[in-house]
Amino acid sequence: MEQQESRILFKEDFSIKVNDDRKPLFYLFDYGVRSDAMNMEFQHFHDFYELFFLVDDHAAHIIEGEYFSLQRYDLVLLKPSSLHMTMYPKGERPKARLIVAFRISPSLSPMERQVRRLLTLFDEDPPIFRFSGSVLQKIMQLFNAIYILGTELQPGYELMIHG
Repeated sequence: MEQQESRILFKEDFSIKVNDDRKPLFYLFDYGVRSDAMNMEFQHFHDFYELFFLVDDHAAHIIEGEYFSLQRYDLVLLKPSSLHMTMYPKGERPKARLIVAFRISPSLSPMERQVRRLLTLFDEDPPIFRFSGSVLQKIMQLFNAIYILGTELQPGYELMIHG
């Protein structure tokens, strides 16, 4: 029997930022609720990686001009310079999402080879992943652990988030 899904602990308009986005090591966790009124007009790109985690029931993402319909808990991986935009359904209630923007230079890590290998996931076509069961539970636990670190702000929390 599959475990009951846990819920994400992040609160609306909550963010955690570790370092400036121009640093070689940077993280931003941004939880928010968006509606069609916030749909982007144009695709955009940035020079860091982005994970888009749809917490709500459905939305859409355009990546390099290709349309993708998303379901609850889909994880979209966007590599630097990838044109993209999120679209929320017109006339529906706002949708919750968690964005994790980050930059990590593999050469900063003593595990450079492993970091490079992990980042190859961003090259998947399409770069959208759907998890269930224990894998989804683990993802939710990790996001919630990061949320707790970001709310308690204990000494060394940035290093723990990096870990």
